[in-house]
Formats: sequence, C-alpha cells, structure tokens
Amino acid sequence: MLKSPGVAVERINGEKFLKYAVENHILDRRKRIFSDSSYIYFPILENSIVHGLKVSEYDFQLRENLALKEYLQEKYGERVESLKWQRVGESLIFSDISLIDREMADDIVNKGFATSVLKRTGSVSGSERRPSLNVLSGKPSDTVHRENGINFILNPEKIMISKGNISERGIPFLKLLRGRKILDMFSGIGYFSLPMAAKMNSDELTCTDINSTAIEYLLKSYRASEISTKLEALNMDCRLIPPERKYDIILMGNFKSINYLPAALSHIENLGQIILHYLSPTGTHSSHMELIMKSCRSMSFLFNLLETHRVKSYAPHLWHMSSLIEVTKSD
Repeated sequence: MLKSPGVAVERINGEKFLKYAVENHILDRRKRIFSDSSYIYFPILENSIVHGLKVSEYDFQLRENLALKEYLQEKYGERVESLKWQRVGESLIFSDISLIDREMADDIVNKGFATSVLKRTGSVSGSERRPSLNVLSGKPSDTVHRENGINFILNPEKIMISKGNISERGIPFLKLLRGRKILDMFSGIGYFSLPMAAKMNSDELTCTDINSTAIEYLLKSYRASEISTKLEALNMDCRLIPPERKYDIILMGNFKSINYLPAALSHIENLGQIILHYLSPTGTHSSHMELIMKSCRSMSFLFNLLETHRVKSYAPHLWHMSSLIEVTKSD
C-alpha cells in the first residue's frame, strides 16, 4: 500500500468524477481505484486541484499487472515468462501452467500486491460450478471485483469467475433488448443479469441458481451496487419456477441452455427474447439453430434469430457461442 493523495466520491457520482479526472489529467494511473459500500476512492496526481472535494491521503495499491510483473521479472528472471494470472479484487489467481510456488506466492503477499494467491488445479466442477483452486499464500476472503459498473462481492476460493467472458458480461446485445421483466435461469452471482438490469433500468429481475453460496454473493453484490431494479433471488432448480410467472427477457448462461429451452419458453406469454449460451464445434452452428427451432415449435412458438456470435474458443475446434432469439406465440 502507498499513502498518496486521493479523493472520496459518493458512489452515485463515481462515473461522473472518473470522466472529469481523465479529461483534466489528474487521475494517477499508476495506482488502483478502490471502493467501499459508500464511496469510491480515486488516486490523483500530486498538487492536483479538485473543486468541491477534499484531497486526503489514502492507502492506494500500485496497478497490479505493471508493478507486479516488473517486480517478479527483476527477482525471478525467466520464470516470470510462464506466469499468467487473473486479479479478482484483492486476490490473484494463477493459471495451472504457471511456474509459481509457495515461496513466490508468499513474496507477492508480503510485498502487498495481493492479500491471497491461488493457483488453478483444474476446471470448475459439478452442477454448482465450484472452482478447483489451491491456496498458495494468504487467506482468501470476501473481496470486491468491479466490472461493467457493478461491484461484485465474492470469495474466489468459493465462487467461479471467468476472465474471458468480460466483454460478454457487458451485454453486447443490449441495444436489441426490450422489456421490463428479466429472468436469469443460471445466475451465479449475477455476472450477466446485474449489469443488464442496471443498464436497462428494468423493473424486475428474478435470479435462480442451485448454488446457495452463489445466491448469497448475488445478494451482496446487488446491495453493494445500489441497483434500483427489484431483485428476487431463488436458490432452486430453474425448471421448478411456476410456469404462470412470465418474463420479457430470459438469460440462459449455461452451455446446456438448449436442453433447458422448453422451461424458458414456458415463461414467455406471447412475445419475448432469450439469450442462450452453448458450445458448438466448428461448422455445426446451423444444426444448433435447427434444435432451437424444433424446441420452439414444440411449444407453439415461432423464433427469429436476432444476433449470434462467438464468445471465445473453449477448446480446439469448439466454440462458446451466444445467440439472441426473439420468440412469438403462434396461433
């Protein structure tokens, strides 16, 4: 940590102040912005003048990637070239192929670059999507991971988060979406639905997940982000939601979403939109569209594909896909 000048800005004015600080060249980009439940703390350059706000000294961390990489390169040399990590709040998660040991991890924590260091030992496991991690140093605890304007509260040892889906969680379909009631059938801690609800200023958001820990952190993230949308969080199998409950937009952030499509369609009255995530081998996308079409027809719905795109490569010749469809009840 470094004691250096900064200002505390009420959360509601955070985006506005950030724009002001960037335009007036007073933001100290060498240090990290942080926040609590009431304020966002911005590091500013020495001798900067900020009208209407008090400049005080705060404990800012250096921006992790640049400062940490430079430190590790100087001390450990060539070993650093294999290191790949993701920062989640105050924790660092290293990939399973990174040549990092407990000595290096302890060094990272002792120098203040992170409060805990973890290493992946495998992929997420089970229907509850629990991460496979080994703690190398420190003690993981609840931390704030800010993304797409949302303060996600999570413990990285307990909850999975994928760095590769950040742009997708920014909701690239946003301009095509319409409706006031949203259902997230596989919500996790709200990676997709909290940014969507906030950006759309929707009326209602219902989130379901079978992982009780995910629901716990979803509620914490919702409160920390001060979202105006009314939230209902349900720790249950999404297929058990009473069919009389209807929604305008349904999120299906699960690779088996096509199998769950009949359950989603049961919650559409006459017209609605559904975002499906699924895995598609190279050259087989048309067959997936045919499966979606058949599922819609079986429930007496017509469907229109509004947009589809590749999110990222999941494995060789296997793609994570995302499609937005619009469905209409047929006569």
